[in-house]
Amino acid sequence: IKQSGQAWMPLLHDLLPFSTFIQHTQADQKYIAFLSKEKLPHLSKQTKTIGKIIIMIGPEGDFSEIEILNAIENDYLGVSLGDSIL
Repeated sequence: IKQSGQAWMPLLHDLLPFSTFIQHTQADQKYIAFLSKEKLPHLSKQTKTIGKIIIMIGPEGDFSEIEILNAIENDYLGVSLGDSIL
């Protein structure tokens, strides 16, 4: 919280294997943010203000190609977080 300058703590759940998470999570909107050679839609242009939303943000070095493909096969939409390095 201190490093990001935010005033609230996000809800954190116990760790799950990636494949378990993408196959068993339920949400109205599911997104995976990753680096892509193709232009992805920006997250802010995709989300709706209603319903449960899951946004997966990868580790340093990004998700693997297999993880990205598995997420997309499980109804996750690929999105961009913009040009800034987070």
